[in-house]
Amino acid sequence: MSRPFVDLPQARALTALLSLAIGCGDAGAGLSEGESETSESGEAELSAGTSESAGEASSDEGGSGSAGGSVVQLELDAVQYAIDWETPGPVAGEGLAFDLVTDLGYEVAIDEAFLTTRGMTLLSCDGGDALAAPLSAGLEFEPRSDGAQTDPTSVYHGYVEDLSAPAEAEFGVQSFDATTTCGVHFVLGQAPATALNMPNEPDMLSRSLWLTGRFRGPGADAWTDFSIDINHADGLITAWDEAEVTLSGAGSVARVVIVRDLSRAFDGLELDEATQMDLDIGVLHNLAVTARVRVEDPV
Repeated sequence: MSRPFVDLPQARALTALLSLAIGCGDAGAGLSEGESETSESGEAELSAGTSESAGEASSDEGGSGSAGGSVVQLELDAVQYAIDWETPGPVAGEGLAFDLVTDLGYEVAIDEAFLTTRGMTLLSCDGGDALAAPLSAGLEFEPRSDGAQTDPTSVYHGYVEDLSAPAEAEFGVQSFDATTTCGVHFVLGQAPATALNMPNEPDMLSRSLWLTGRFRGPGADAWTDFSIDINHADGLITAWDEAEVTLSGAGSVARVVIVRDLSRAFDGLELDEATQMDLDIGVLHNLAVTARVRVEDPV
């Protein structure tokens, strides 16, 4: 059994900072009264810490968040971004999007679920310590309020996935002046009007995660209904030396694939005791930090 890895105070803090920085509105939107105060105190705690704190929020199994400079450097002038899922993953039961058993023994049955990947950007190696301050480095990819793009390596139009049929998908392509890169940052966040693969129902505009389902604890007979409907953001920073790099040595174009693990979406969560905020932040955080990165030749 893998150990619980969700640090909820730190996840809340990271969510608050990401949500505000990429324009996801109030990081506490949709939370019950009193829970936003926890997020605010968490943000203060993270801000008061070292620059490594943000990396630690993404440093567990499958994650990265390295706080030091990357050893592996890739000289690139174009990137193809893609998203994918670990296989085998949870399978759809009768009338369900998917069901699974968590690392803590909870049975989870999901009726419907949709997830938005908001954007991706490469991290340059300028200064030789590109990943020293992950939050400030990684969030520069978002457009300014005047619509201008601040990072030529970024793609931020958004892509919505139906988690009843998780599959590999192309996220976007970007060309730029030759740049020495050290890693990648991807963000789960609100679906903008430009998002690809937007469903008719539910309305995913401005939503990052929407799902309905039920769970029951180990040995329990009764099921408990729950839902998640949020606009929060979370993300992952991965240095190239923590990625699976198979790119040919002469290549100046890379295909960067973010591989998520749906089977671990509820890991580490005591569902019987979880508040709505614990579910909201914990599931989104798991979907971000358990991801791994492949860097391969373009297709």
